[in-house]
Amino acid sequence: MGPHATGPAHARRRQERHPGPVCGGVRADHRPEIRLGERMKAVVTITRRQEIADPEGATIQRALVDLGYAEVDAVRVNRTVEVSMPGRDREYVLSAVRGMCEKMLANPVMEDFEIEILD
Repeated sequence: MGPHATGPAHARRRQERHPGPVCGGVRADHRPEIRLGERMKAVVTITRRQEIADPEGATIQRALVDLGYAEVDAVRVNRTVEVSMPGRDREYVLSAVRGMCEKMLANPVMEDFEIEILD
């Protein structure tokens, strides 16, 4: 023993003893549990509340007027988030996505959101 580090030969030997990939195959009776199964998709539209200024929309509106589209009098920018989850229970997916919106996806002070569940 001692303060010496292991040399490259030792590392090389360790790599040579690697057993390789695990043999493939899943028993037939376990396959349904492993498959992705049915999935549901939720589309969340997040909009800034009307009483909250939309600086990005105002900037786009001014740029459109500068480009010759003088008839444009207002622009509001919204976001769309698509969430895909396993399962077929619409109520569970709706509840889970609502929680995601309230906790992270939307700012409850400045934004509203609508959730659409797609089959």
